[in-house]
Amino acid sequence: MDDRRVVVFPVELEGQRFLSDIRVARVGHIPSQQAFRRGLVFSKHALMYIVKGRGTYRSVPGEPIAVTPGTIFSAWPGGAFDYGPADGETWEEYFIAFSGRRVRLWLEAKLLPRKPPLLTVGVAAEGVERFEDLLQLGSTDRPDILDRAAILLEQLLVTLGYAHRLGRPGPREDLSSRIVKRLRQRFRENVNFRQLAGEHNVSYSTFRRLVERSTGASPQQFLNTLRIRKARELLSRSDSPIKEIGFEVGIPNANYFSRLFGRLEGLSPRAFRRQMGINPSGATSSSGSTRTRSRRS
Repeated sequence: MDDRRVVVFPVELEGQRFLSDIRVARVGHIPSQQAFRRGLVFSKHALMYIVKGRGTYRSVPGEPIAVTPGTIFSAWPGGAFDYGPADGETWEEYFIAFSGRRVRLWLEAKLLPRKPPLLTVGVAAEGVERFEDLLQLGSTDRPDILDRAAILLEQLLVTLGYAHRLGRPGPREDLSSRIVKRLRQRFRENVNFRQLAGEHNVSYSTFRRLVERSTGASPQQFLNTLRIRKARELLSRSDSPIKEIGFEVGIPNANYFSRLFGRLEGLSPRAFRRQMGINPSGATSSSGSTRTRSRRS
């Protein structure tokens, strides 16, 4: 099953944005990339972040460079690139494509790698969070989506830039990433935080501190954010009963799900669905807009 996620940001909102010096075109996540790309030519600047797996990257006609977990590498318009996992293996990849005058400033500040085009920043939970925020933003119909995407992209570059400047994560940072990853994997479950802390051989107070430092939220707040983020996605693309969606994201109590959704999103699940233009039959109304998704070749 291909569970990649790719969001293409809408060109029809170009005239509404304030931040005209940067334009995010698309963002994606490929949990299990197998293909090795050869001679791929880009029309925009792009940044790839490998969080799992190993392989190589090459800016043609340069020499191949080893890619390990926690590596970011860039591509630029007109350049040809070979990159991908090692033979018979896969890697997990986040990517984003963008353009605009501000790119030159990022290159000068060394926020965007070019010389060299590859940097080791470690698997930073905050970096993954910024990519996930961009993917979630792309599933909404906000009129300010392009400006918000530009801001999130700059936050992402600053996050990864500091991760590189401060060096590879130490054992404690690696542990933080493992814990946050486990919470992402198990957000639908009835998670026992103290038990999860024990599985990682730390006290609950240390567990809580690691989660807060990586995500800016307590374990329960972070879990709620993951659940409501997934609920937004399900509400915007299906007409399943709201109770079923709550159950799907790990909140079987329909009343509590509606209260939590309202507290975090500012409107009820039903109102959110109406805002997205989903009618009872599951179709998108003529007033609602549909976000375009595509796959990279």
